[in-house]
Amino acid sequence: MSKNKISAGDGNTTDSVVATTPEKALRADAKRNRDKLLNVAHRVFMTEGISVSMDEIARRAGVGVGTVYRHFPTKEDLFGAVIVSHKARLIEEANQLLYHDDPGEAFFHYFARIIREGIANKAITDALVSSLNIDAGRSEVARDFW
Repeated sequence: MSKNKISAGDGNTTDSVVATTPEKALRADAKRNRDKLLNVAHRVFMTEGISVSMDEIARRAGVGVGTVYRHFPTKEDLFGAVIVSHKARLIEEANQLLYHDDPGEAFFHYFARIIREGIANKAITDALVSSLNIDAGRSEVARDFW
């Protein structure tokens, strides 16, 4: 795996997100499957928690379980990738709000969204009390808030 900087702003800023990507570029279909898995896993983890099986995530994403394990060898890897992917989207949204006409309104809108998502996100609750090893995702997220 390598780390690549991805611009999360308007292209005129130096703000960036560090994303972990495979050394070798994914084929278009493999990238679509990976993105679909991340989106489905995010929704499933958020609404049902992290106890949902990898088989169930594969079924809901419309892919074989082997595809899930090829991209994410463990549930911890999948959960960490979901956290990093979601964090990148939140950072992108925050960067776009930097140019809002009313900075106070933008801040409170964004802050309220973060609070609402945190309260509604069952995966966060599960992760706090779970025995899953989520250090990879947690350290990736924490680094951006230092």
